[in-house]
Amino acid sequence: MFDSRVRQITRVRVEPDVRHILNKLRVNPDSSYADQINSIISRAARRCEVNLSYRIDSLRVENSTVYIDNDLSIHSDNLSSLLYEFDRCVLMASAAADAVIRKIQKLTEQENMHEAQIYDAVASECVDAGFEHIRRIIDVNAARHGLQMIDKRFSPGYGDVELEIQKDIFEKLNLSQLGLSILPSCMMQPTKSATAISGLRRVKS
Repeated sequence: MFDSRVRQITRVRVEPDVRHILNKLRVNPDSSYADQINSIISRAARRCEVNLSYRIDSLRVENSTVYIDNDLSIHSDNLSSLLYEFDRCVLMASAAADAVIRKIQKLTEQENMHEAQIYDAVASECVDAGFEHIRRIIDVNAARHGLQMIDKRFSPGYGDVELEIQKDIFEKLNLSQLGLSILPSCMMQPTKSATAISGLRRVKS
């Protein structure tokens, strides 16, 4: 459970939160055309699987710096505040599988931007759902050790967590094995992919 091995799971079917998708699309769920949008969302969700990778590492926080596995240091007030006094750090990645990416590209090439935008929003929400899937897997085993994974996470490029950290996480999670690549800008390809940092804490009795 806590040996820092990378664990990867491919082609995971997740259930995106339709309310979040409608919110991203700025669609009122009570509007006259919401049913049409929901129909496209359902079709997109059926295509959307995610590939996941995660590992659990040792963690130390000193002042505003987070030290992970003794070889990665992240200077961040936000992350330090989140993980202060936590027992372990969780590095994770979630990426939409090829099918939905190809569909978005095809819709874009056909200049069907309306439907492409909906598929894009569904893919983004599925990536988020992938992180939740990882959390549920970890929680099952963590409970045996009196630990619990928090539902908060930080991704590189958000808050004061530098985007450059994504390159380190990419390497530690062996994301090239999932068919992902990272650009000199530290953005990942395909674009419907993300990394995140979270933590495990001792459950209070």
